[in-house]
Amino acid sequence: MERFFINQIDWQEGRASFLAVRHEVFVVEQGVPEELEEDGLDAECTQLLAVDECDDK
Repeated sequence: MERFFINQIDWQEGRASFLAVRHEVFVVEQGVPEELEEDGLDAECTQLLAVDECDDK
């Protein structure tokens, strides 16, 4: 079983990582139009990013 870690990251610090994951999941996989994917509330919300131990090194 792979280990993974869930990290709370400030929006500005993790913005590029969050947007890359969300683009892949919502726009590419689920077909959400890019213009609807961001709502402008991200800086006000708690942001969590899960990574496996390979990504964490």
